[in-house]
Amino acid sequence: EQVSNAFDLATAIGAQLNILGTYRGIPRNLFGIAPGSFWSLVPYTDSSPDSFYGWAEYADSDPIWMFLQYVDLNSVSNPLTDYQMRTLIALKAEFDAWDGSLGNLDNILYAFFGNYVNVVDNLDMTMVYEHQSSDPDINQIWQMATIAGILPSNAGVSYTILEV
Repeated sequence: EQVSNAFDLATAIGAQLNILGTYRGIPRNLFGIAPGSFWSLVPYTDSSPDSFYGWAEYADSDPIWMFLQYVDLNSVSNPLTDYQMRTLIALKAEFDAWDGSLGNLDNILYAFFGNYVNVVDNLDMTMVYEHQSSDPDINQIWQMATIAGILPSNAGVSYTILEV
């Protein structure tokens, strides 16, 4: 009984979550996630931050660099917190149990993201996930879900992600 309780998603921490994540295909470290504290001074006329250097919290980057370049974020491994790991595992479990209907997918997305993520069926074997900026925690979980590649679609249906 102790072993089964040790791997309850609601109470698991640390290495227990790593093992549960392995079962669902969720790694502890993701690449390409902008730390919440990253900022840089970008000229007003520039819309792409890719070539600019900025700062992050000392603990946000590994290896520790004094300055980060926005494009370097793809090479910086960001360990997920237990909360983020638990949420992504639960989201992936829901996606794995998805019945393939648009209504069920809407319900799953609403449960995790509220009204900030919608899915649109284009009726031509394509669909669009529409994400609206929202609470920073929700935005970061959405970013992690897209980077981890866990968003579902039916067989033969391609999808795009639209940030609105």
